[in-house]
Amino acid sequence: MSRRRLRLVVATVSACVAWAGHAGAADPTKQECVIANESAQDLQRAAKLVEARAQLLTCASSACPTVVRQDCADRLQSVEQSLPTLVLLPRDASGGDAAGASLAIDGVGQSTALDGTPLGVDPGTHTFTVSLSGREPVSLQLELKEGDRVRREVVFKAAGRIARAGAPPGSEAEAGAVAFPGSGQGSAITTRRIAWAAIGAGAAGMTLGTVFGFLAIARKAALESACHETVCPDGQEYNIAAMHVNGVASNFSFAIGVLGLGAGGVLLWAYPQGVGAEAPRDGGHLVVRPWAGLGDVGVSGRFR
Repeated sequence: MSRRRLRLVVATVSACVAWAGHAGAADPTKQECVIANESAQDLQRAAKLVEARAQLLTCASSACPTVVRQDCADRLQSVEQSLPTLVLLPRDASGGDAAGASLAIDGVGQSTALDGTPLGVDPGTHTFTVSLSGREPVSLQLELKEGDRVRREVVFKAAGRIARAGAPPGSEAEAGAVAFPGSGQGSAITTRRIAWAAIGAGAAGMTLGTVFGFLAIARKAALESACHETVCPDGQEYNIAAMHVNGVASNFSFAIGVLGLGAGGVLLWAYPQGVGAEAPRDGGHLVVRPWAGLGDVGVSGRFR
């Protein structure tokens, strides 16, 4: 079965289920059918597809005039195809189902049970908060586009921890930290590691400062041999510019070095045991590299 045909089947089934849920309601009047039809068009243009679907379900009722009913039924199918759906599966720390979890979308509580049933949500960026008695709420922010079919597991961690769902899903963090389930992270970067990273950056800055300093001195020596006092022959403009650039780079690098060494030393003194934060679980380490360009220097780092 092609993907397009599968979506049509899903949309048709969803529409049938929704119609069944409205079966017990009183039949709309002719005027209510017309109003619902017009309202659905405005809502659809405003990308409020959830409300548009509700109005289309009303005017697609068999009690509505044939022309209105057919128009609403056609547009209902289109809305069902465009409406993003989200399946949230609450899990406990062991990976089992977390029964009894409740959902709020953008701070508004929902009556929908989190039992694996796709939940229709308007396109856009939304914050989904899943709560479970005795556990910290789990927050998930997603940008949903028309036609998206999204499925996420929301993992509740042990008491005293905060789990946040996001992309990628699966990791955990101690209370007060942000975790993304499934990212493969969870061990702590301690303050000591941050301190050593600062010291590494400081050492790199001192090294760069020394290198640029020697380059500036070399340019100055070349100019002194070629120039007479303040008068230099043609062709020395490059050496003059290079001497200034290297001098500025040297001063800047030494400043970075002093700040890095000072900050790292203070952190090691103030937090000898370290303070936890999020870090790669796979034993990764911080790699610091100095870099330099004409008139621009700095230090870069990354975990690997």
